[in-house]
Amino acid sequence: MNNFKKHPIFTAVFALLLAVFAGGLVYSLVLVSQNNAAQKSVKSSRNRYNQAVSQDPGKENLELADKNLAILRERLDLLGKDLSSKSSEILKESPYKQGYALQQYMRSAVQGWTRAAEERGIEVPANFSYSFKKYVESDASPMADAAVPAIWKQFNILDYIVRQLWDSKAESPMRLLSIQREFLLPEQAAEAEKAAASKTRRTSKITASDDTFQIDKYITSRKEGSINAISFKISFTGYTESMRRFLNNLNSYDLMLVVRSVEVKPYVESFGAVSKSKKPAASAEVEEFFSESEDGKAAGEEKVVEPSREPVVSENLSEFTFVIEYVEVDAEKAPAKPAKPEGEDE
Repeated sequence: MNNFKKHPIFTAVFALLLAVFAGGLVYSLVLVSQNNAAQKSVKSSRNRYNQAVSQDPGKENLELADKNLAILRERLDLLGKDLSSKSSEILKESPYKQGYALQQYMRSAVQGWTRAAEERGIEVPANFSYSFKKYVESDASPMADAAVPAIWKQFNILDYIVRQLWDSKAESPMRLLSIQREFLLPEQAAEAEKAAASKTRRTSKITASDDTFQIDKYITSRKEGSINAISFKISFTGYTESMRRFLNNLNSYDLMLVVRSVEVKPYVESFGAVSKSKKPAASAEVEEFFSESEDGKAAGEEKVVEPSREPVVSENLSEFTFVIEYVEVDAEKAPAKPAKPEGEDE
């Protein structure tokens, strides 16, 4: 200890070197720990990389995926044909290329629908146009030729729906109230083109506002680029049996029709039947009290009252509103095959 006191400089240098050694030892331990952690991270990353490389789809896997996709598309086509067995017959190609020719056919078909309804005892409003007033009225504007295919398709779908509605007529009164359809995009484009080309910009006397509607986006099946849909809204009155038969007819899968909503509410207006007037209850009781029965006894005397055989509850007429969609896969915008990687041989 005396030697350390005698040599203070040596003692200070020795203490400093001892502190440096201790610090270096601690630093080395820290570096070793960090090195071990880095090695573990590198090992884990290398394992993930090797696993990803081993699962990377090569040329054979892509070809196999294309074959599976082709098989699924064939099965989808077969399923669509099974579900819509008569769609090719109902939705045949339009024989009309000009708009005026299609309008003449539509006028004749609309009259045929009305005659068929009358034969079944179904009431139809006078001069009913079945949502095509814009085209079937005598003073209707000419139909644009570009819109003929779309309108022909929509008209044939409605023809099928109307025939199913007529066939659902039960042994009860039935009345058609209204039919609305969607305003098709080709129609809108034709109207815009006609308006742009018109110098006077005069609009037609007949508008389609009462005949068309826009389906709620929350209930439609339409998906842009994958599923197309054509919607109709039909209101009629009758009993529940007619509604049940109509639903069963639409369930035949002749066309891909989907009932998106059904609204039912009581129908107040009668079918023209004249109801017999009834006397007030109070006056009827007074008249009965002072009148005499057939055997000469006063009506006020006690007598046996036979129970009524009429039903306590009878079915009332209801108003049914159907929103129906025709659904189809958009074949024109079907997803294309995946592109081959660059540098790969054809």
